[in-house]
Amino acid sequence: MTIFLNSHLLSEVEKICDTAAIINHGRLLVKEAISTIVRDGETLEDVFVRLVKG
Repeated sequence: MTIFLNSHLLSEVEKICDTAAIINHGRLLVKEAISTIVRDGETLEDVFVRLVKG
């Protein structure tokens, strides 16, 4: 089952979802399992900042 969840509360997304996509200005930056996206010691919010700020 797929449910689309749009949220700025990335800590909640990380708890609820198995897979996440990060889109910035209409461009898909990443779409993977959260366990693949998040590196050791990072949060999903850290990943978002890293990807968006480049």
